[in-house]
Order: sequence, then structure tokens, then C-alpha cells
Amino acid sequence: MHTRIFLVLAVILFIAALSGCGAIRRARINSPYVIEQKAPSLSTFKPDTIIVEISDIQCRNEEECKSLDPAFDNVNNIFKPYPDARTFLFVLGDITDNSEELQIQDYFQKEARVHVDGVYRICGNHDVKGNLKQCQKLASDGLYYKVEIGNIVLIGLSNWHADAYKSINLQRYIPDDSLEFLREEGMQALREGKLLFILTHEKPAGVAWMSDPRSLLFWKKYNKSNVYNSDTLKKVLSEFSRYAEMHCEEGMCVVYNSGHTQTPSHWPDTVIVDDGILYINTSAIQTTNNEHDLKRYSPFGFRTLGKLLRKIFPWNEYSSVRVWFFEDGSDTAYLLTRNLTKDRWFNFAYRVRLNVPFKK
Repeated sequence: MHTRIFLVLAVILFIAALSGCGAIRRARINSPYVIEQKAPSLSTFKPDTIIVEISDIQCRNEEECKSLDPAFDNVNNIFKPYPDARTFLFVLGDITDNSEELQIQDYFQKEARVHVDGVYRICGNHDVKGNLKQCQKLASDGLYYKVEIGNIVLIGLSNWHADAYKSINLQRYIPDDSLEFLREEGMQALREGKLLFILTHEKPAGVAWMSDPRSLLFWKKYNKSNVYNSDTLKKVLSEFSRYAEMHCEEGMCVVYNSGHTQTPSHWPDTVIVDDGILYINTSAIQTTNNEHDLKRYSPFGFRTLGKLLRKIFPWNEYSSVRVWFFEDGSDTAYLLTRNLTKDRWFNFAYRVRLNVPFKK
């Protein structure tokens, strides 16, 4: 036990040192179809479909909720250069902190500030702390659903279990009927030559583990970073991987989108290709203020500790979102990251080659 504690502390200090000196960088993606580059001006790229992915709003009180309103207002600035583009908002869970009615209503007023053609939401672990009725108010098209945006097939899967309100683990559970729906509809989409986008709140276990630094502290098979029943989920994803290996020879055909970790977008494994599937973490709208949180417990001596915690666990400092740009007839898409706090792009992007050209 003492050895394990020592190893955990050593890893924490090592990460803190790397983070503090800026040594941690985004890991290179081992795929010829996903290329990191400086954020392009897109002056020669004419997107006619723009998708914004957000997650983890999760404000706890009136002060926190009000502070996030400008981030939602700034989403609209993404669309201004492209007035003719279709626009969509994907909301990947933890819309509320504990599914209270006031938090739900606050989110809907935030969403109303964003002018888009369509919104698709799923519930995360914080959204199922209450009862199923509260989650159903947030899930846009049911607890699991399929939507088509051009030749993109979007499958959204909310967290839910009958006893979720009793168990932290079961708050990260995706029901088996949802996963069977994913398997059937996902394989049909791939066989029809379409692009498959999957939305869940957490990621499957064993994939992109560095995207949540807390993973280093969890020794159990089921930890707070992952879908609780990841074994079942990964069986479905393995079918998609096998299909991609055999049939997706021109580019990416499966994209898995998740939130939950609230890790900054430059952290390793927040964008990664694993077994032919592109995994993307959305970062978060919520920002983390360790100093403010610790002062709630004691007004003395916690400022330095709060700063240290930010270095050890680099939670999101700015409200940020992932943004997809698609152009009709092009097999190239761009994935950019927007800093909503400062209302500007981060200085990196991903050029993604698609297995089939996007069709609006």
C-alpha cells in the first residue's frame, strides 16, 4: 500500500513539473488521415456545414451560471463569416451539475442565445443524478437517437440506469439497448457509405487514457473517466474498427466524440486515432477555479495550494469548444478549437481526410 501511495505521489509531482515547465505537448496522431497544423484562416475554404461541440456546462449557482453566458454569446461569432452555412450544436452531457430544475432552465436560456439550425443533446453523469424525467428534459431526441446531417449519421447515447441516482458508477452507464441501437444503426450507416459520428459523455476504458490526468490515480477497472460498462461498448466499437480496416481506405469514417474530463484542448490524447476511429474530447465550457473552491472550506492559506492543484490537474482554464467545418463535395474537413473566453481560435487545428466526400 505504501509503495502504491509513493508511486502515485511521484507521478503527480512528475506531471506537475512537466506541466509547469511547458514540457507536455499534444501527442502526435498516428494516422495519415488526421494531420495537425496551425489553425488556417479558411479563407479559401467555403464551409457550408459547421458543427460546434460543447460539454460540461455544469454551473452550480447563480454567479457561476451568469459568468458562462458570454461564452454562449461568443459561439455566434464562429458563424458570422459564413452566413449561408448550416449550423449545428452538439451538447455532450453534464449540462447541469445535479439536474435541478433551475439548472435545466438556466441551460435552456443559454442555448437560446446561440443561433443554430439544430441542437442535439445527450445526458452525462451529472445530468442523471436526479430522476429519469429530468434527464429526458435535456436529451433532445430521446435517451438514444439517430440523426442525419447530409451523409453524416449522428448517433447520440445518453447515460442512464434505473438506479443511477443511488450509484456514482451507474451514473456513467449506457444501457444495453442503447448500445445495441448503436451497433445496428452504426453498421448500417457504414455499409451505406456514410460517415458515422458517435456522441457519448464519457469515453470507453483503455482509449485515450491520458486525456484525463486523473486516470493515473485510479487503480480500479472502472474509473471516473470511462463509461461504466465499457466492455460492452468496446465490443461494438471493435466491429466498427474491423469495418474501417477493411473498407475505409481513403480516410476516416468513424468519429467518437466525448466530454467529461474538462481537460484543456492541448493536453495529450484529447484528439487521437485508435483502431481506425477518431476520438475527440470536447474540453469544456465550464472553467475550473481551484482557489475559489478551496476558499469555500477555509479562507486561510489555500491560494498557493489552489495554484498547485491547477498545475497537477490542468482543468480547463478557458471556456472552449471543438468546431467542425465541412464543405459539400470535399473529402477534407477541419477540426478547430475555439477559445470562447477570449473569443478567438487556438493556434492549432486538425485537417481530417474523410473516407467519402461530405454531402450536405
